[in-house]
Amino acid sequence: MHKFIYTHNTFITKCFFKNIFLILICICTCKKINAQQFNNWVFPDFNGITFNTNPISFLNGGQISPSLGLGGFSAASISNRNGNLLFYSDGVRVWNSNNVLMPNGFGLFGSLGQINTALIVPFINDTLKYFLFTAKGQTGVPNSQSTLPYCYSVVDMQLNGGLGDVVSKNNLIQYFSTEKMVAIPNANGNDIWWICRDWTNNFYSYKITCTGFQNNNPIISTVGNNVNNNVSLLSAGDMKASPDGKLIAVVYDAYFEIYQFNNSNGILSNPILIPTLNSYGIEFSPNSKLVYVTGAGADINGNGQVFIKQFSLTNYNAASIIGSAYTVDTISGYGGLQLGPDNKIYNNGGGEAIDVINNPNVQGVGCNFQDSIIVLPNGGYRRFPYSYVNLITAQNVQISYTVAPDCRTVTFTGKTFIKGNNLTFKWKWGEPPPVGGTIADSATQVVASQGDTTITTITHFYPLGVDTFFVNLSVTSDTVCGTGRAGIKVIVKPPKPTANFGFASTCNNLNVVFTDSSLLNTNPSITNQYAVKPALAAATAYVNYNTSPNHTYTFPSYDSFDIRLIVTSPLACVAKDTIVKRVVLKAKPTAGFGYTNTCGSLQVNITSTANIAAGTIATQQYYVGNTLIATGATASYTFTNYGSYIIKHVTKSNAGCISDTAFIPVIVKDKPTLTLTTLRDSVCNNSSFTITANSNVAASAINNYTWFKDGILLANSIGSLPQNNTTGTYIYKVISSATNTCKSDTATKIIKVVSKPTATFAATNNCGTKVINITASSNVINDNITNYYTNYGDGITSNN
Repeated sequence: MHKFIYTHNTFITKCFFKNIFLILICICTCKKINAQQFNNWVFPDFNGITFNTNPISFLNGGQISPSLGLGGFSAASISNRNGNLLFYSDGVRVWNSNNVLMPNGFGLFGSLGQINTALIVPFINDTLKYFLFTAKGQTGVPNSQSTLPYCYSVVDMQLNGGLGDVVSKNNLIQYFSTEKMVAIPNANGNDIWWICRDWTNNFYSYKITCTGFQNNNPIISTVGNNVNNNVSLLSAGDMKASPDGKLIAVVYDAYFEIYQFNNSNGILSNPILIPTLNSYGIEFSPNSKLVYVTGAGADINGNGQVFIKQFSLTNYNAASIIGSAYTVDTISGYGGLQLGPDNKIYNNGGGEAIDVINNPNVQGVGCNFQDSIIVLPNGGYRRFPYSYVNLITAQNVQISYTVAPDCRTVTFTGKTFIKGNNLTFKWKWGEPPPVGGTIADSATQVVASQGDTTITTITHFYPLGVDTFFVNLSVTSDTVCGTGRAGIKVIVKPPKPTANFGFASTCNNLNVVFTDSSLLNTNPSITNQYAVKPALAAATAYVNYNTSPNHTYTFPSYDSFDIRLIVTSPLACVAKDTIVKRVVLKAKPTAGFGYTNTCGSLQVNITSTANIAAGTIATQQYYVGNTLIATGATASYTFTNYGSYIIKHVTKSNAGCISDTAFIPVIVKDKPTLTLTTLRDSVCNNSSFTITANSNVAASAINNYTWFKDGILLANSIGSLPQNNTTGTYIYKVISSATNTCKSDTATKIIKVVSKPTATFAATNNCGTKVINITASSNVINDNITNYYTNYGDGITSNN
C-alpha cells in the first residue's frame, strides 16, 4: 500500500459566496511506477481514503496538518511499487516514511500558502532517485513575479539507511512562477515532459531524460489568453493533462482553457477558451473525450450555487464544447477533481464529504454522479493528492502472458512505447536454481522498431515443483537513452476459478436476467455452462441451456427452479467449480371486485374477483382516496353520502408480489321519494283536472314517471297528468325512476268524478193558509246532495 500525503491552506475567492475557502494540492508520479502507488489518498487533519477496499473506505493518516501549524496548501508524496510510503513534501520541507524531516529536507523554495507547489517525478535511469519540483507561486503582489521561482530538488532514497536524503536543493528552472505545472510522457516512450506557465501566456516544456532534467532551451509556446499579470486569474485553479497526453486544460477562475499538446515536440497549440464563473477544479475522463469542471454561479432565481459541469471534447471547437455543457450536479461544496486508479473521478466537496463520478467516460446523466459517498469525520479540505494518472498506469514497458493447458508452458508478450531503430528486450524468468547447479534464467531478444509501439513474444517452459514466478523485462533502445522496466507475477497453475452469479427477477415476469460474477482467480479466462431443472427434480434432470456469462432466460411457468453454473478454466490442470442457486418465479395477482348496493342504503357490499396464476393472495385492501376503508376478500363499507366514488383495490400475494391497482367506480344510490297532489279529490263530470307527482332523489335526478289508471299503463312519462273523465271512481298510481336506476315506492291517488245534481221539487198549499210545503226531489250520481237553495219568488230565499 502506498500513501499520498498533502496539506492545505485557504484563501477567499472572488465569487459571490462570502468566505468560501478553496484548497489545491499538486502531486505527480512517473510512468515507471506501479499503479498501487496511488491506492491511498491521505490528506490533512488525519483524513484519507483507500482504494484497497471495495468500495473505497475512510483512511486515517497524514502527518502534515494545518491545524497543528505544520503545513499549508500543497503536498506531494511517493511510494514504492508495493505501496509503502517513501517520502512526502509540502513544497518547503521533506519528510521520510517515519514522518521525520530528511537531512537537508527544509528550506525548499515552494510555498505553504499556494496551490500546486509540489510535484514528484522519478528519475528515468535510476529507480531510487526522484525530482521534487516546487513553485513559489503568486503572492498577491504583482511586482514580485521575478522573485517567484520554479525549482527542482533531488531526493536519493539510497541514503540515510534507505530513508532518503535531499542531495540537491532549489535548482532554479525559471522565475515568474504561477503554481501551475504538470508532467506528461514523451512520445519517445521513455522521456517525460515537465510543463509550466508564466504570468502572461507563455508555456515552457522541459525534457526529463536519462541524463537528467534538461534545464536549457525549453520549448516555449505562446498560446491562449494573456493573463497580463492578473493575480485573480492565476490565484486558483488546476492544470491537468488528458490521459492520452494530447490535451492540457488550465483553470483561470473566470474561465478555463484547453490546449492541444504535441508530446513529440512539446508544443501547445489551438487554445479554446470556455467561460465558467469561479471555476476551480478540472479533470479529464479516462478516455480523454470529456472534461469536468467545478465552479460557482447562480441559479435561475439568482441564488448562489456550486456545481460540477461536463463538457464533450469530441468536436474540438468552442461552439461544440460550450454547447455540450451538462450540469452533472449542484453540490454542497466544490474542490479539486481527481481521476482515481479505479478510473472514477472524485470531488472533495466542500472539504466535508467526498463525491464520485462513477462512469466519467459516459456523456450526460449516465456518468452516474454520487453525492457524499464518504463523510470526513475530521472535517477536511478541498483537495486530493494531485497526479497525472497516465504516468502511473501507462508504463513504457508492459508484460502480459498466456499459460498453455499443461500449466508449464508460458507465452509472454512484451510491449514497449520506447522509440528507436532496434530495441533490446532482456527477460529474466525468475526460476530458482536447481539443487547442485544453475540454470539459464534469462533470454535476450533484439527487435526492430515497429513504430510507436513495439511488441514481441517469447515462450518459456517452467519445470515442475514451483507454480509462481516473478518475471522481469528490461528494454533499451539504440537511439533513446535509458532503460524501461516492468515486472509481473506469473502463476502457471492457478487455483480453480470461483463460480458465482446473480439474478434479477420481477413479479409476473418469466424472464430472468442472469449476471456472472465468477472469479478468475488468476486463470486467463473461464467458460460458463448454465443448466436448469425444477427445484424438486433429481440432479439428473439438469438441462444445459446457455454458455453466455450474462443472459436472459425465459422459464416455462411460475415455480421454483434450480440453476447450476459450472465454470471451467482453459487450463486442463485446473479443476472446475460449480454453484447452484434457486430461482423462485413469482406471479403477480390481479386486483378487481364486484359490489352490491341497495337503493336507499349507504352501505356497499364488496366481493373480490382478484386472482393469481400461482401461489395465493395474502392480503386485499380497499381505499377511497388514500383512506383505507376495508380489507379481505369480502367487505362492507357505509358511506356518509350518496354519490359516485372510486374505490382502489390492491392485493398482495404470499410471495410478496403486489398487484397493479384496480380503480373501480362505485355508485351509492338513493331511492326516490314520491307524493301526489290534486286540487280536489272529487271533480264534476267532464271537468278537467291535473294530478302532480312530486319526487326527489339525492345525488341523482328523476328521469321518468310511470302512470297507471285503474291498473292500466298510461303513455304519460312526466311528472304531471291532466285528466277529464266521466262519472265514476278512478284509482291513479305512479312510480318515479332516477338516473341511478332506483325507483320510488308506488304512490296512489283516488279521484271521484260526479254528475251535476238535477233540481226538482213539488209544492202543496192547504186551503186557508199561506204556507206552501215544498218537497225537493233532486238527484246526483256518485255523490250526495248536501244543500238546497230555494227562492220563493217574493224576494225571500233559504239554504237548507
